[in-house]
Amino acid sequence: MSENRVRARRRMFKTGKIVLSDKAPKVECTVRNLSDTGACLEVSVTFGIPSRFDFICDGVRLPCRVAWIRDKKIGVVFTESSQKRGDLAQRQAAGSLADGTPSFGTVSAVSEG
Repeated sequence: MSENRVRARRRMFKTGKIVLSDKAPKVECTVRNLSDTGACLEVSVTFGIPSRFDFICDGVRLPCRVAWIRDKKIGVVFTESSQKRGDLAQRQAAGSLADGTPSFGTVSAVSEG
C-alpha cells in the first residue's frame, strides 16, 4: 500500500469523540495515529458515520471529512484552520490533556492489525 499522507502521523492510543450533531450523543473512538492534517480513528461500528463530522481530542474540536473507511478504522482529514490543528499538535507534543492531566502520548509499539 502506498503512502499518500501529506504529513507523518504519530502513533498513539488515546480517546476521542466523533460529533454527529450537537443534539446526538457523541461516538467514542480511539485515536490510533494523528498529525496536524488528519487522523486514524477506530470505532466499534462504522455504519452511520457521515462523510463529514466534528472530531474532539484533548479539548480541541475540529471539523473533518472521511478519507477512507476499512473495517472499524476511519481515516479523516481535518478541514479547519491551521491554528486549531496547531493547538491540537501542541497539546499532543506536550503530552497532556486540556485539563492538565497527563495523556498516554505517543506509543511506538501499537499494532495496526
